[in-house]
Amino acid sequence: MVAVYITAYASWQVFRWGGPDAKELIGDLLVTVFYGSAALVVWTVARRCSGTPAGPAWRLLAIGLSFYWIGSVLQAYYEVIAASKPYPSLADPSYLMFYPFAFAALLRFPRAGGLRVQRFETLIDCATVAIAGGAVVWYVLLGPATLAHGTLLQTLVTIGFPVGDLILIAALAPVLLRRPLPGSATALRIAAAGFTFIVAADLVYGSLSLKGAYSGGDPVDGLYLVAVGLLGIAACAQRDESDTDELDHPSAVRRATWLPWLGVALVFGLLAVATRESPLVPVGGLLVSAAVATFLVALRQLAAQRELLSTHRELELAHAELAALALTDPVTLVPNHRALMSSINQELARCVRGAARCALVFIDIDHFKAFNDRFGHAAGDAALREFSAVAGSGLRRADTFGRWGGEEFVAILPEVDATDAMVVAERVRKAVAGHHFKAGQSGHLTCSLGVAASPGDGGTRAELIEAADRAMYAAKRLGRNQTLSAADPVVSALGAEKTSDVSRSSEALTDAVSALAMLVDARDGSTDAHASVVADLARRISVELGCGDDEAATIGAGARLHDIGKIAIPDAILAKPGPLTETERAVMQTHPVVGAEVLARVPALRAIVPLVRSHHERWDGTGYPDGLIAEETPLGARIISVADAFDAMVSERPYSEAMTPDAALAELSAGAGTQFDTRVVEVMERMLRTRNASREAALV
Repeated sequence: MVAVYITAYASWQVFRWGGPDAKELIGDLLVTVFYGSAALVVWTVARRCSGTPAGPAWRLLAIGLSFYWIGSVLQAYYEVIAASKPYPSLADPSYLMFYPFAFAALLRFPRAGGLRVQRFETLIDCATVAIAGGAVVWYVLLGPATLAHGTLLQTLVTIGFPVGDLILIAALAPVLLRRPLPGSATALRIAAAGFTFIVAADLVYGSLSLKGAYSGGDPVDGLYLVAVGLLGIAACAQRDESDTDELDHPSAVRRATWLPWLGVALVFGLLAVATRESPLVPVGGLLVSAAVATFLVALRQLAAQRELLSTHRELELAHAELAALALTDPVTLVPNHRALMSSINQELARCVRGAARCALVFIDIDHFKAFNDRFGHAAGDAALREFSAVAGSGLRRADTFGRWGGEEFVAILPEVDATDAMVVAERVRKAVAGHHFKAGQSGHLTCSLGVAASPGDGGTRAELIEAADRAMYAAKRLGRNQTLSAADPVVSALGAEKTSDVSRSSEALTDAVSALAMLVDARDGSTDAHASVVADLARRISVELGCGDDEAATIGAGARLHDIGKIAIPDAILAKPGPLTETERAVMQTHPVVGAEVLARVPALRAIVPLVRSHHERWDGTGYPDGLIAEETPLGARIISVADAFDAMVSERPYSEAMTPDAALAELSAGAGTQFDTRVVEVMERMLRTRNASREAALV
């Protein structure tokens, strides 16, 4: 501000004195005011941007403009006050000091980064632009300057300005080719225009000086004023830039790829003009520029080709990855619904072509919604992954296992019939039931499975899926944690489907039974396995006896919880390896009453209370706890009694060895009419004989 004031005061005094040089002096003083104001504006912006990525760049540019201002002051002194124009003068080194500071400022402006290949290509583009600018400077100034006569100092100063222009062109190339950060974008583009005007002014000034045609006040001085003015305007356009996240973001890179080609065309155009119309200008420099530019363009094309090939490979890998993701469940990493549908179609088509066979297993995790609600979806996803690994381990290598959706999974078994598929499915069920899941510290999970075989249960995809789905929902309807075949009479009798008209009370019964079964399992794991088998047998017997759907489900639920009263029995009695004493037996015989009392407190379970209380009654009236005779005992309790006794005899117990199924059936027949209901025993015998006959037929 002091310099501006002094310059303004001096201008006023000169105007008062008048004289032939007053007009020229006032013009020079106003130019110095303009240069000084521009330097002051840029310095103010540099202080405001202190601490930001653009701050150091504006500080360096302000220093460079200060040297420009000093040079203008010295030039005004020589031209007006000293009335002599020595060449070179002290103004020339001051002007020359502008170029290194401007070069450093351009390099300090932050710009977006990019990938290594992109940076290499941009480097080649910058070199091509710099070569083109150098060719122009050589043609206009450096070439003619080498032929001009003068002292060594005059020659050096004459060459110094075009060399400074080359420095600016080299620094401008990245600005023109690369995108700056948002806060500096407008400012840097305006500054690039200002530097371009400086280069143009230097070229015009140098050309006129070499020809001896330059005189102060020529229009070329207007180019310098415009250039410095643009630099001041650029500083005012700078915005605060504190976010540097885009510095190395590949997507932030934008290159003006047309500019290097324009530079190459300019080099060859100058070469053509120089060889035909300007023989005095050394052609060697242009030849070198043309050769280097040609080499850089070829190198650029090779780099672009490599980038194109690299991008093509990346696209191929991305396409393969997307194709895999399209057929893979993202949570469990097993085949998804789409992949399973395709596999089923392929397997059925193969069966049609070669008269082969295949089976489909529908698997549903029991009570998975409750698991998610309790432990959260993150634990649910972990459990799904763990379940996939466990279930998949129970399948064969040739089988396809995937996630159908939600907690439902499907296994496709080629070259097996319904009997063999049941064996595989049961192996999967046991593997899941026996696995201790770590997800959510939940302990055990169970699953319900439905099996359908082609062509017996369906020849089309829709028929096979519907049959397996129906069998799976029948398994869930009958208490879960079991495997049913679509050909099983129980499935047909229940007519279980997703949209089956299961009453609200029946659903509540199923949920309550499952919750209490988990409690029993936590008390004694072996009890849960026994209860599941008894429940399955009891339901089958009920269906064979002609019971309706709801009644069969109720009897199955009662069988599932028939031993719930044992939670009140001490471990010493439950796990005793030998016979019980009279006192211990009396304690053990309290479990039907305890179980009935527990269940009576749950409204949804009151229908099974008589079944649990009476499942140890005998046909002859010598049972406990009420001594009921014959049909005084509810039918469901009589069915549970037979199923319970049969599984107890064929299972290994601490106090007895396991019997064969035939031996156990003989014991049941012997107790018919005294301990057991004869009709129930006959149905049990018929069921076992039918199952054995089916297995033997499958082996033939």
